[in-house]
Amino acid sequence: MDIDSEKKINWISILNYFIFSFIGCIATIYCVVIKCNIVVASSIVAIILSVLAITLQDERRFSLAGFAGSFAGMTAPFLISGISNNYGIHFFIASLLLSLTVAFLYSFSEIVSVYYPKVFFDGFGGRLGFIAFLSVLVYLLLFRHSPDVRLFKFNDISLISSPLKIIPILIASSGGAMVSMEVKQAMSSLNENYKVLSVALTGIIGGILIERIPCLGHHLACAWYAGAFVGMSSYFILMFKRHFFFAGLFCGILYVIGEPLFVGVGGKLGFISFLSVMLMSGINALISHIKQHRATVDIEQLSTGDISNMSVNDDFAQKLVESLMQAKENGIDNIPLENMEIGNFVIGEKEEYTAADVIEEENNNQSGYENLDEIEKSCADFLNESGAIRWFYVQEMMGYFAITANKNISPETLGNFNFPNTTSLVAKLLKEKRVVGFTKNGIKQSFFESRISEADRQKCSYLALLPKIWDDELKGVFFVFYEKEDAESLKEQIGLLKQYYQYSYLHK
Repeated sequence: MDIDSEKKINWISILNYFIFSFIGCIATIYCVVIKCNIVVASSIVAIILSVLAITLQDERRFSLAGFAGSFAGMTAPFLISGISNNYGIHFFIASLLLSLTVAFLYSFSEIVSVYYPKVFFDGFGGRLGFIAFLSVLVYLLLFRHSPDVRLFKFNDISLISSPLKIIPILIASSGGAMVSMEVKQAMSSLNENYKVLSVALTGIIGGILIERIPCLGHHLACAWYAGAFVGMSSYFILMFKRHFFFAGLFCGILYVIGEPLFVGVGGKLGFISFLSVMLMSGINALISHIKQHRATVDIEQLSTGDISNMSVNDDFAQKLVESLMQAKENGIDNIPLENMEIGNFVIGEKEEYTAADVIEEENNNQSGYENLDEIEKSCADFLNESGAIRWFYVQEMMGYFAITANKNISPETLGNFNFPNTTSLVAKLLKEKRVVGFTKNGIKQSFFESRISEADRQKCSYLALLPKIWDDELKGVFFVFYEKEDAESLKEQIGLLKQYYQYSYLHK
């Protein structure tokens, strides 16, 4: 199969998206009708659909469609039909219409995202809720049953007028974001159905336990669930734990502000989460822009100065790498990093090495470097200079990807690691078009276990993939193995890798 065929619409998958979102919506509607808490209703339906997708070994994100449908199903029954009888044929027909609306719009979003993946903000927590929210609004515009339905209740504001109630809301939303993030990390996998399962499990906590808190229980459970959607965000959108925490706080603030708006509309919690993640992402971009203008290390200092007595930390390391990349872009390639005296600089930390302690012979076991082109060699050089001890590069040849260069990779992995250009991993890298990472749990999936030796997997705490994409074709992939156990320093290293990828020619 040609790589371009991966970009063609798979109508069988679209049909499954339609079915999953339809079932997710109508099942949640009737869970709410039988007096099930809306958070519990959505969570239970999402858990069932995600477990079904995992059991079927589906890798096409079908459970995400079901999750989006469940958000729309959280709509208040009176909004759906405009009558109080929720067991008659009129309500059933109205529920079918809402479910069909959600299923159609979600399927349409998947069709569009085949060619324009950034349009629907893949990786942003709350994205599914945003789609569900728009779907419910479209349904109300097309099939609104009663002119008496009030979506805005400004006269009933209760949270803003009671400041003491706001603090618990903020705690619940930020707590939901942090718990969801940790559960997601523990269940990390290439298959995104696990992400749905992790957030739904977090929602169950809010719906069953937090809901029982007197007075504010319902609001706290909803804020917790909204925060849980923040935890669905990719680590390349919200990189550090503090980002998830503050996005969770923003989520709580928006929940309080938006209480009288779109009352009873399903997907509202996800929409609030989406806005919070967008806000946090924008703040991160602004901070990064400011830091670049305040950088104290410039190209001239690096070319002529001695940095052996400087206090080296992660911020300094980031500035150094950025300056090196800027120097290369400007045609300056005379910064002799490889000739620096041992001990002068180590990415991310300061260590006092002596010449006798330099690097074990194992860590210099590199082969196939001469097989790389200039762009790939530049990436290999960056990986070596930034402290990556193990990596390998796979290149597409005759419809298969195979290792052409490596550093410190076992012979068993070198012999086993190959895969056709029609696998789901290739499709994912073409769709994401960015660095994709896997935690230690994510590396346990069958794709890696059958190709990477146990010895290499045991030494790896995080696996980063750098795709080389030209003209919408995957030409090759760098697999980089990280051994650091400290999550914070690891994420900073991945941040450096992401910045290098964005400013290099690996991705055109």
